[in-house]
Amino acid sequence: GSCMRIRNFEVPLHVSRGEDVTLKCEFDLQDEKLYSIKWYKGGREFFRYVPHERPQKAHYTLTGVNVDMSASDGQIVKLRSVTLATSGRYKCEVLAEAPAFNTLVEHAILTVVEIPREKPVVVGGRKKYQPGDMVRLNCTSSPSKPAATLTWFINGRRVTRNQSPHHYLTPYQPLMLEDGLEVSTLGLTFRATHEHFPKNLLSLRCSSEIGIYYNQTIGDTY
Repeated sequence: GSCMRIRNFEVPLHVSRGEDVTLKCEFDLQDEKLYSIKWYKGGREFFRYVPHERPQKAHYTLTGVNVDMSASDGQIVKLRSVTLATSGRYKCEVLAEAPAFNTLVEHAILTVVEIPREKPVVVGGRKKYQPGDMVRLNCTSSPSKPAATLTWFINGRRVTRNQSPHHYLTPYQPLMLEDGLEVSTLGLTFRATHEHFPKNLLSLRCSSEIGIYYNQTIGDTY
């Protein structure tokens, strides 16, 4: 039996748009010889290294996959300035020489993110609220990929979907922009009561976040 193995396979989970990315597929062939190493995205080959061919390295055009040939040798493949189209499933295939032609395969999904460039925006607010007033606000994120997750806070407490009938959250479908970015909007509607004004102040805040990459909060005290 063969003891071939891929000892280090690295495809970053998330990268920011515009960054360079290094993919790694480092292997031990033990007493086998390498026939070829190939890289695929979504089932389509974009890079190969075949030691006995001339040239040894070749790449195939794929949208969003810009290979830095001088920095790539199969065990390492470098992609330059990624775009949203770079997102997808990446597969490395290592093939040993005849007679066995043993094959090793590893794959992983890479996602390109674009964090919002601006803070979220709250519209519809008044200068002042008092008990009995209807509060109707919309919080909208700056364009991003993936769409930002929005959360409303009343006096520092997160508003959850099951707090009706006192608080109504209105989630809107994310708006898709032409460049592939998305805009999220979350509405908040409720009738203010005396309980909303501890120390005669009402605090309304909206936070926009994307996983561990981005978190910004905006809001006001009335």
